[in-house]
Amino acid sequence: HRTTSWTVSMNLASTADTMKSGYSQLVLSPSTGKALAAGLVDFSWRPNPDKPFGLHAYATASQSIWKNGDPKTSPADTLNSIQATVWGVGALFAGDVAIGHVKGEPVGLGLEAGATYRVIGGDAARSGDFLKRAGVLGVDRHSFLGLELGAQATYKNTVGALQAYYFGGTTVRGVTGVQLVVGFSIYAPILNGKVGEPASGKN
Repeated sequence: HRTTSWTVSMNLASTADTMKSGYSQLVLSPSTGKALAAGLVDFSWRPNPDKPFGLHAYATASQSIWKNGDPKTSPADTLNSIQATVWGVGALFAGDVAIGHVKGEPVGLGLEAGATYRVIGGDAARSGDFLKRAGVLGVDRHSFLGLELGAQATYKNTVGALQAYYFGGTTVRGVTGVQLVVGFSIYAPILNGKVGEPASGKN
């Protein structure tokens, strides 16, 4: 038997329609973008439910307006806006380090490691001058290939995660080198059952 799970999430908490900072953070975690314009599709596969190891893959995207002026050429109240789409994918080997129960509630600790990729698209990718601004990325670079390590702790339906990213190449502050992202999420099943299994009933 194989264990497969899909997770689809959309950011509903953000209220910022236009970004004036935090571009590097959005490159690392596109799903933290503005409300209804950012999301994540997560896929986990275990070849054997009795074994603690398997694969984890994800795809994430965000669309927003980046607004920033070059302090050398424009006054503070004259800011340029540009549409940016950030895409991200990852493919990792994942495993459960510890699984148990605390006061009858399930708890677990998992680790994962693999490859990750980020790309900046939209008008921002076609405007190198905008990306090179000191307040944005500082360089004309819109793709990043690197490594990702992660640790997740679960308790009941709450997950806390620590992800470490490493991107090499031309230095981009807040993106290249080793970067850490911490997050928490609460989940609940909308559909529960086996795919392809007909519902029981009498004819």
